[in-house]
Amino acid sequence: MKKIKNILYVAATLFLGVSCNRYLEKTPRAQLSPEIALSDSVGVQGTLASSYRRLNQFEYYGRDIMLLGDVLADNARIAVNSGRYTTQIDNQIFSHFNFWNGAPYAAINDANYVIEAADKTEIRMSDNLRKRLKGEALFIRALCHHDLMRAYSYEPANASGFSFSVVLRNKPTKGLSDAEGAVRASVAEGYDFIIKDLQQAISLFETIPNVGFPNRANLASAQALLARVYLYAGRFADAADAADAALNTVDNQPTPRATLSTAASHAGSFNTTIHPEALFEVDINAADWSTVDGVNNSLSSWTRSLTSTFTPPLPAPGPGPIFAIAGSNSLNALIIASDARRGVWSPTAECGKWRGEKGVYLENVPVIRYAELVLIQAEGRARSGNDAVAQTALNRLRTNRGLPTVTPTGTALTDEIMLQRRIEFAFEGHRWFDLKRLGLPISKDPAQGAALSASDPRVLAPIPATELGINPKLVQNPGY
Repeated sequence: MKKIKNILYVAATLFLGVSCNRYLEKTPRAQLSPEIALSDSVGVQGTLASSYRRLNQFEYYGRDIMLLGDVLADNARIAVNSGRYTTQIDNQIFSHFNFWNGAPYAAINDANYVIEAADKTEIRMSDNLRKRLKGEALFIRALCHHDLMRAYSYEPANASGFSFSVVLRNKPTKGLSDAEGAVRASVAEGYDFIIKDLQQAISLFETIPNVGFPNRANLASAQALLARVYLYAGRFADAADAADAALNTVDNQPTPRATLSTAASHAGSFNTTIHPEALFEVDINAADWSTVDGVNNSLSSWTRSLTSTFTPPLPAPGPGPIFAIAGSNSLNALIIASDARRGVWSPTAECGKWRGEKGVYLENVPVIRYAELVLIQAEGRARSGNDAVAQTALNRLRTNRGLPTVTPTGTALTDEIMLQRRIEFAFEGHRWFDLKRLGLPISKDPAQGAALSASDPRVLAPIPATELGINPKLVQNPGY
């Protein structure tokens, strides 16, 4: 047990860094070499655990990617001016996603160590464990690269004027020679890289049992992420096919498994760990944060008020939440009384999705939900010319949210699908990226200023100046 604890500690700290280019340009800071730390299966598993743990950082799935996807778009407003997110809500220049030099590349570097180690036959482990470790690491590498591309680059459909994506990392950075001259790949190269990673992960997961659902990647979550990536790539029929495959996998796997919440269960589902719709969920525990992180930085503290009526109740006496972010007026107006999703929003648009159900201000974060696959089915079929099948998927979601079925076609159908995506995933980080990938203007409530056109440079996040100084071969995004 002592050996396991020591190796896990080394794995969690060995590859720690705060800058993307410290991964791309510097040797890892370590007392122990990777060769020693990753000399057996315990060390490899510890490094994979470290990669997963990177995802819960506050600039990533712990908060910002979930909230900024709505703050930068049209789904959020400042409820209490705490001084944070006030520039992002107005889309001021340089106020954007800021994780280029943070968690995603750190998780990628850990994942690359795992992938390399899993291919070494001299490290003793069972064939199933070897496949599982490599498949999970490929999933994390794909997820993080895609999130970086979503924030810092255009999608294929609108990349003709600026085709740089991000730095692609397919091996661990062990020294300066591994990182010198790192450049941004093209958008096409980025999507090819991510799709190949997910296809390889799927082939590995297909032959092994499901383990650790939903906090660890598996066949269904890899298929689901591939569906999302195809959607962003504009490969709509492929996106729907991948969503079909993921749902078939989910629906036929042993329990526990993800299911689509009903009108009766939907509001309460956000007070549940594990979320009943989660195909992949970031597991956050009290040990992951300091004693003040939950109060100051969690999703729960940023979206709940002192007088919140959502359960569980907030502690009293004691420090209260910041409650900086509420739903925008335009979002609130769209959620009608008969919609089951009204149950996760107060009349003043306080969000009841992030309630701290694991403890005060502490909750797991579902990254991929069953409902996303249903709406990918709908959008993918609609945009590839199959309105009838798209209507079936759309109405499955509407029925499970207490809404009547509808039969729109053409543009009216895709508009309805996008409306359901806006409502369904509010405060889950999708809205900004949906508008951006489709080349649509980013509309704002009147108090937040004018809309952003699809060509506005503020659509892309800026690469930090410190990274450009470290690596002059990096190209900054337009307008910065």
